[in-house]
Amino acid sequence: MTAVSQQARTSYLIRRAQLFVYAALSERLREHKLTPMQYMLLSLSRRGEMSSADLARRFAVTPQSMNETIVTLQRKRLISRTVSSEHRRVLRISLSPEGARLLRACDRTVDAMEKSLFGCLDPQALKALRDGLMTLIDLESASIQKRQPHSRTVLAGRHRPPRSVARENARWISLQTSATRRPTRSSS
Repeated sequence: MTAVSQQARTSYLIRRAQLFVYAALSERLREHKLTPMQYMLLSLSRRGEMSSADLARRFAVTPQSMNETIVTLQRKRLISRTVSSEHRRVLRISLSPEGARLLRACDRTVDAMEKSLFGCLDPQALKALRDGLMTLIDLESASIQKRQPHSRTVLAGRHRPPRSVARENARWISLQTSATRRPTRSSS
């Protein structure tokens, strides 16, 4: 352990790790012409149809930001939108065959990235990290459901994220897509 990590707050360490994981993800997905947000949206789409409002809440972005991402993926013919049978104003998102093919290729790329990034952790340490993160996510989800039982929000801290969160996400995506290539860590 370094002197910095012994003194740093857990929240700071999580944020630092999130930044380098996001940077690596951005770099690797660039070869597929996708942003991390687009990749994650495609990944969620394989689980079944979701509305753009559900996705916006899940990613803690405004419905307008999510709609822009959806339109981009729709233009690339990676997803399709259909009118919901339950509510005519709701459009459901689903993967197209081309989107499913691209997602499989991206999954292989992300698997290799994760092996490289997390290869320094033994299987027990990686399992402990994953378990700890899932516990935090589950606790936050339960807390949100108590505060907003009518909402299907999963990861966002509010029904509609503050503009600052959406701005930060947009800024980060913009920086990552224009960033220069960074060397990756090897797992030796």
